[in-house]
Order: sequence, then C-alpha cells, then structure tokens
Amino acid sequence: MTTHYLACDLGAESGRLMLGTLSDGRLALEELHRFPNTPIKVEGSLCWDVPRLFDELKAGLKKAAARKLPFASISCDSWGVDYLLYRADGSLLSPTFHYRDVRTARGVENTYAKGDWPAIFAETGIQFMPLNTIFQLAAESPARLEQAQLILSVGCAFNHWLCGVARFEESMASTTQLYDPITRSWSDHLIEVLGLPRRMFPRIVPSGTRLGFLKEDLARETSLPTIEVIASCSHDTGAAVAAIPATGADWSEPERSEADSREDPVIQLYLRQLDQVPTLAPEEESELAARSRSDENARARLIEAYLAQVAKVARDYEGAGLSLLDLIQEGNLGLLKAVERFDPAKGGRFSTYASWWIRQAIRRAWVRESRIASFPLGEPRWAYLSSGTWSLMGVESATPVLTDACRELNFTNEIGYGGSVRLLKNISGLWLVQECRREWAKADQEFDYATLTKLAAEAPPFVSLINPADARFISPDDMPGRIAALCRETGQPVPATPGAFIRCALEGLALLYRRTLGQIEQLIGKKIERLHIVGGGSRNDLLNQFTANALQIPVLAGPVEATAAGNVLVQAIALGHLPSLAAARQVVRDSWPLTKFEPQDAPVWDEAYRRFEKVLSSV
Repeated sequence: MTTHYLACDLGAESGRLMLGTLSDGRLALEELHRFPNTPIKVEGSLCWDVPRLFDELKAGLKKAAARKLPFASISCDSWGVDYLLYRADGSLLSPTFHYRDVRTARGVENTYAKGDWPAIFAETGIQFMPLNTIFQLAAESPARLEQAQLILSVGCAFNHWLCGVARFEESMASTTQLYDPITRSWSDHLIEVLGLPRRMFPRIVPSGTRLGFLKEDLARETSLPTIEVIASCSHDTGAAVAAIPATGADWSEPERSEADSREDPVIQLYLRQLDQVPTLAPEEESELAARSRSDENARARLIEAYLAQVAKVARDYEGAGLSLLDLIQEGNLGLLKAVERFDPAKGGRFSTYASWWIRQAIRRAWVRESRIASFPLGEPRWAYLSSGTWSLMGVESATPVLTDACRELNFTNEIGYGGSVRLLKNISGLWLVQECRREWAKADQEFDYATLTKLAAEAPPFVSLINPADARFISPDDMPGRIAALCRETGQPVPATPGAFIRCALEGLALLYRRTLGQIEQLIGKKIERLHIVGGGSRNDLLNQFTANALQIPVLAGPVEATAAGNVLVQAIALGHLPSLAAARQVVRDSWPLTKFEPQDAPVWDEAYRRFEKVLSSV
C-alpha cells in the first residue's frame, strides 16, 4: 500500500513543503517547494514575516495539487519559542517578534522581578535561555497583551490557518517555559504570577492529534482536496527525535490513571468534610494571617480553611506517580510551612503565598519519588544530536528530571511523541558557520558550505579554541569579528583565513558536545555508548568525525531530513497507517543509509579538551 503525506517544515533559515510517500515499509521524501525565511526589521525590532511564509506555503500546496496524488494528510512543524498573537476578531496582532530581538533582555528582567529562577525551573523543567517564550511575553507591552485573545506557536498557527482549529500541540507547548511537565498542562501558577492573560492560552493536545480538514476556501485556492490536518510534533526537534533510527523504548500516549485512593471511603469522607469548611473572606484571611503567629486559634482556623486548597492542588497532580493520599499529606506540610513563614508586613495575600508552598511541597515529593531516565535492558544506551542552526543534544526519558543538578547544568525537559521526555540541552549549532558565511558574502566573498568545510579540513588543528555557546554569539552580524575578539580576550591567535575561522567553530562545537554529553551522563547516572546525529548538520562529515573524536564513542549520522520524516511518520501513526513509534523508527532504518564515524586520535582530543575547559573558566 502506498500513502502520500505533506509536511510543512519551517526553519530559522528557510521553509519547505515536503512530499512523504510511505510504501512497503519505506519512506521517500521529496521537496516540493523551498523558500527563504528572512527576518525583517519593524520599527527597529527584529521580526518574522509570517504572512509571507504562509503565502509561500500556499504556493507549495498549489505545486502539490498539480501532482494529482491522493494525499492523506498534512502537518506543520517549526522552530520553538516564537509565537503569534491574535485579536478577538481572529486578526493577527503584528509584529511577530524574532527570538534574537534585543527585547528579550528586558523580558528576563521583568520576569525575575516577579519570580525567581529556581521556582520557574521547578515549575517547568526548562533550561534558561533569554529567548524563551516566557521572557518574550514578559517583554510585551500591556497594550498588546490587552488586545491579545489567543497565542499560538508558529507551527501551531500554520495548522490553525490550514483547518481553522486553534490548538497548542504538546511538544511545542513544553518549550514555552509556561508548561508543567508533571500535570502536563499550562502552568496556571506561572501565568498568574507573571500577570499574563489566561484567556490567551488554548487547549493543549498530544502529538498526533487529528485536528480537522483543510478549509474549503484554502482547498479551492490551492486546488487541493479537503485533506486532513494533523498536529504531529509541531516542534521541529520533537519531530526530528521521533525519526531517530535507534532501537529501544517505545512510547505511546500514557493514560493518566486516577489514583485508587480516590475510591477509598476514608479519603471520600475527608474530602466531603473539607467541602463543609467555610471559605475565608479576604478581610478575614488578612486578620487571621496577622494573628496566626501568636494566636493558636487563628493559626488553626487558617490551616483548616486552606486544607481544601491542598486537596485541590493534589488533584492536579493525581496520576503523576503518587497516590492522592500521599499528595495531600505532602501538600499539608507545605501549608504548615506557609503559615509559619508568612509575613503580613511584606504585603500580598496569604492565599497566593500558601498556594506556592503547597505546590512546591507536592512537586518536591514528586521529584524525590520519580526515577531518572531508564534504558531497556540489553539495549545500547544512545543519545541524539539534532544538528542544524541549533544543536540539541539529549536522551529520551520516561519522566522529567527536575533536580537542582539539572537546573544548575541548565538542561531542559521537553515533551516528545507519546508523552516521552526529551532531556536535552539547547546549545549553539552551525549558527556561527552560517553567520560567518553571511558576513563574508556581504564583502563579496561567496562560499558554499562544502567549500567552507573543505577549507576547514585543510586548516591547522586546535590553533584557537572557543565556546560556541558564549553569550556574545547569540545575536547576528559580524560573527568573524566576535570570534576574533574572543580569541584576543583569551590570549589565542586570531584565525587568519575563512578556513581557520570555520575550523575554530567546528572544533569548538565538538568539544562543547563532549562537555554536554558528560553532563547528560552525570544526570542519568549511565554511560552513553553511541550518538545519533540527524538534521542538516549530519551532512558535515568533518564535524561528525570531530564529534566522534571528541566523545570517543561511535557516531551514526543520518537521516538529514529527520524533521520532515518525523512529521510524516507521526501523521502515519495518527491515521493508523503505522502501529507505533518503534515501527516508525524501523521505517527510518529501512529507508536511509547511516554513515558511521569511529573515534580517532583520543590523546590529541583529550589534550584539546583540557585546553577548552581552561578557556571556559577564563571568560
């Protein structure tokens, strides 16, 4: 049986519409339409020209229609963190800001004025990056937020424009730093603390949700039939990881079971008794809170009044691994701590303060009881690297890792297909190479990527070592100048040729991968035995070999089109054309050859890594 699918893959440099054909257990991908994604300046701010991107998608759909194929479905994926805001009438609230716009620094400052970093990480499990959605929203003007009635990520917005159904797909929602990976829902607590309009945030749906059908007017305009629209993995990394050609654990959408303790007659009686306790008026709450430190009766009445709040919060976490009784007991300890520590002189309501302590007590209990990433017995332990403008290195886990160590190492917990957790670090990728190339082109020095890689291979090794994740490299423009400045600052020679600049960037990336893999092994308590590299960067044989050398484990490169493949394969699972993620990954292994890179030159790379660590400590 042969089935055809369409996948719109939007990247930070370009977008494309891909045709995916699944036949006899193999997947073939064909690019139907590619278009540039060039940021624009709007009143001095860096922004995306989203309407133009959707016009390009429609041009691609017309090309697809000309093929006269029976398409089963379509889905859109994109980069994360950026978003579109809509007015009540459904019109787009322009502009759509770029994650590299300088306003994000203001957003970080505004966020930390309302909540501290440890609390934000404990709530979301997402690493700190100033470009995260949470910080971008904190940089928004009150006027724009007042007008906004809906927020969607770029990929989710394109699915919305295709079928008219506005949903935030889970893999994408998890990257916003406003999603709770334990309750698997929006963090109402953070949304409230930051003063964001709750009405904006739509329903979250799992990866592989069937949204609806192509809108009739769009079908007429593009000459396509009303094919089905699916929210596959809307986040491009989520889609890419779904297509990792590895063997191991299969993930299916977990059922969040109701705890048996809810059927316990004692629990039922306790909950009914809590319903009989009268709530406190704001004035009464303030009075009792003020007296609670010296008046035992006031303290007891305050505790009694908020036991129902403990039960309410506990229910939010039911099914996440602890019984309702355990959750209530932990929450009660948090309530007691809130009563003990609340200081009316500092202002604020006790109810808000108590809710925070209750939630933190329950979440800490969950962290204590949860188990860090497990690997099937007998399976090689593998990590993945999605290599492109960004490098995302991580492992698949059954549960989020919300420990202090995870926060301090700045790792992130994003949701993958089937509710799996992508424990990863989002680090700089080929961005430095791309920006160097762009800067040289401005000076009429045109290089394609193959030429730059060849020049890098011919350049002397380890002349200067840099950290590609240094904050100075986040913004665009004059990347060779920024690299040169870092080399001078650390007492190293400045690269003298384009090949030397690119080799410096690639060696730095490989050494940064080594550092990141060591941190992953520290978090999961296991050694990684092989690395799968997917995405556009998997074509760079020089970087792949550098990576194998730096990590001293085998590297398997491919497929290049992992994001588009994952997008299509999740569509196939959603429609029942494939039974599971394991079957989808078997399709990937059967469809594309993988290139293996064996580690070489261990002593040389060990010495380079020691130098690299000194560079990190000196800046």
